[in-house]
Amino acid sequence: MLIIFFSIYDFVNFLNENYFEIFNAQDDHSTYHPKPLIMSLLYAYSKGIFSGRKIDVEPIFGQVKAVLGFTRFNLSGKSRMKTDVGLVLMANNLKKYTKIKAIK
Repeated sequence: MLIIFFSIYDFVNFLNENYFEIFNAQDDHSTYHPKPLIMSLLYAYSKGIFSGRKIDVEPIFGQVKAVLGFTRFNLSGKSRMKTDVGLVLMANNLKKYTKIKAIK
């Protein structure tokens, strides 16, 4: 998996900058540089993911849904929902923390 990412990274960075001039904003607002976007598309395609909705997921929500299986709130009411989300985010952070500690 890491080899695929570095191959895509090297390929996109090898491309001439002139290819990306078409993406420059014509007015005075800033835009994202297309290289990281192209890298994420190529990586997703290499993994067999072709749906834009599956590629562009907010990182924390994607992690909570995929890793912890959290797809809906278990409690009703605003204050209970905050508690529910807080517990899920705490569990996500503890999972990350234990993974980092296991590497060291």
